[in-house]
Amino acid sequence: LAAGSVDDARQQLQAAGSAIDALLAQYEQIKAKKQGDVVRSALGGRASSIHLLQEGGKSLATLAVDSDSFTEAYDDYCAASGRADGYAYSSSFAASGDPKVQNPGNYLEMARVQIKSMRSDVGTM
Repeated sequence: LAAGSVDDARQQLQAAGSAIDALLAQYEQIKAKKQGDVVRSALGGRASSIHLLQEGGKSLATLAVDSDSFTEAYDDYCAASGRADGYAYSSSFAASGDPKVQNPGNYLEMARVQIKSMRSDVGTM
């Protein structure tokens, strides 16, 4: 995912942003069906634009007008992705413990907060 030009970088950021928007658009259905694996695939699937930005986004910083701001947003994006993935993973095993706290819906909602943060980070980049 090395970007050769500013236009390539912009396309990669737009693809990741669009993929996040699509995930968020279907999130209520995902949450209702307790499909944490769908969230995890969107975040980390090999062909996922969200994942591809994580893999090669650091190299895009050299093309940014403000590489420091870009790098900070990129680091936040990667950290939020890791947290969202962890929450989505935990949603599959949330049957134990206090059902008011440890339930798939709560974990998926925490993942959604992180995914929204990722969308904001893409906008900053």
